[in-house]
Amino acid sequence: MTITASSEIAIKDLPNVGLPRDAYVSPDWFQRELDTFFLKRWHYVGHISQLANPGDFIKFDFVDYSVIVTKNRSGDLNALHNVCRHRGSRLVDAEEGNCKRAIVCQYHAWSFDHDGKLMSAPRMHADFDKSAYPLKRAAVDVWAGLVFVNFSENPETTVAEHLAAADLSQYRLEHTRVAWDVKKILNCNWKVLWENGLECYHCAVNHPEVSKVVRVERDGPLGDTIPDGDFDWTDNYPLLDESLTIDGKFGVKKMLGDPDSPPTQASYVSWHTGSLEMVVLPDFVKITTYKPLTPTTTESRVIGLVNADAIEGVDYDLAHLREVGIVTRQQDDDLCELIQRGLKSPAYEPGPYNDVYETINRNFKRLYLEAIGR
Repeated sequence: MTITASSEIAIKDLPNVGLPRDAYVSPDWFQRELDTFFLKRWHYVGHISQLANPGDFIKFDFVDYSVIVTKNRSGDLNALHNVCRHRGSRLVDAEEGNCKRAIVCQYHAWSFDHDGKLMSAPRMHADFDKSAYPLKRAAVDVWAGLVFVNFSENPETTVAEHLAAADLSQYRLEHTRVAWDVKKILNCNWKVLWENGLECYHCAVNHPEVSKVVRVERDGPLGDTIPDGDFDWTDNYPLLDESLTIDGKFGVKKMLGDPDSPPTQASYVSWHTGSLEMVVLPDFVKITTYKPLTPTTTESRVIGLVNADAIEGVDYDLAHLREVGIVTRQQDDDLCELIQRGLKSPAYEPGPYNDVYETINRNFKRLYLEAIGR
């Protein structure tokens, strides 16, 4: 299917209804997203605590791309394309680990240092110039302890420039660590999952556990749209009690932030063009990302961060901390796959946004269409 100019005009002229069917099922539309949107944007990879030692690495795959984020002996981070410069073999298969002294290709034993420089190419001809074959580079950036990559070596903006207005400094996210990191493949378009996470219009009906700890009934929108920005955020996430746990109480004894004056309320960040959603609570952080695989399949990823000094089994019970999230995630996953089945029907026609509960969804649609050049 070809995306026509007339269909673009129709979409822009209908700001108060959702995206058309093609946005969720069309291979052509999906390819346009990749070319104009995802391959030029920052992607969350992991937390800085996962790159504590020289040689530590995190691998990030996205469609046909694979990038290794490594830490060198000087403490600097590098984002290197996971492709050997000899015959193109993937260099690293593990999701994370430590490559010790070098990144070694298992095919012909070419080895690269943590900056991507070719160190050794066994039995190559005498005049072979190793300096001409470093690993190709991507861009890496760190914001509030969160590590991002961009497949372009020279992206137009930094993560900090994008998210400067979202002040999370009180939580000291750089002094946290990963408590859980769970991935799941779902049979739905990434935007179905993303749009579901932007609103709580469905919460009262579908999420009884959340409804006990979060104020789901509202008289105004959640989140402030940042002028000329591509995200929404609020520093007053509407909790009914202390935290986002099954009983509403703090789930971690060691709070985030300054031990002498820890944060007392939660924040919310929704970075539309980076597909990153964060609920930052006084005691832990829940990060959600969605990575498109095909027009109708998506990798969902949920990461939990706790105080770097918190000890599992002493300062928190992991099952208790995750209980609301696990139950709610399954409820949402089932809903989103049900929605995708409906979107496949040629009878689907987008309906109107709710003026109170779906204002962020409407903002997402506008920013999304701008990002893909619609």
